[in-house]
Amino acid sequence: MRFTARQITYAILLVAIILFIFGSYRPHSNLLLAMPSSFGEPRAPWTPTNHKSPEDLALAYWSSAVTLTTNNFNRGDTLPQDPPPQYSVDGTQFGPEANSPRVRQFYWSKLQQAWTNPGSWQRHYEWDVNWLSGAVMGIGRWLDDTGHNFIRTDPLER
Repeated sequence: MRFTARQITYAILLVAIILFIFGSYRPHSNLLLAMPSSFGEPRAPWTPTNHKSPEDLALAYWSSAVTLTTNNFNRGDTLPQDPPPQYSVDGTQFGPEANSPRVRQFYWSKLQQAWTNPGSWQRHYEWDVNWLSGAVMGIGRWLDDTGHNFIRTDPLER
């Protein structure tokens, strides 16, 4: 059986499209939006305000963790020992004591414990073509290196 040039072209194009889709549809993990019960227990070393309870403070710190990890950390990363400055809650709602170093460190250690628990994570698949920019940059570097080797830049010998 003989294949025509058109059939071979279509087959190559189909394989390229399948590989592109396979490489671009990747698993991704996020912290669950719902706070795990272990995150709120035991209570933080904090004096509740008139309007906010210890559960509200734990939930606010969990929300801060979800936002922070979405932007800065991925599942499998090791969290730093000390909490970053972005890991905080609204001081007007919870009072200045809620952002004290000991309260922030308390909830940061709770986050580090929850971080390693698979039940704290939600896995889903999403479209991600970041691998493509790395491939294009690699090809560009190769072309640049090949071009410099191809075109002599040394002075001509007489």
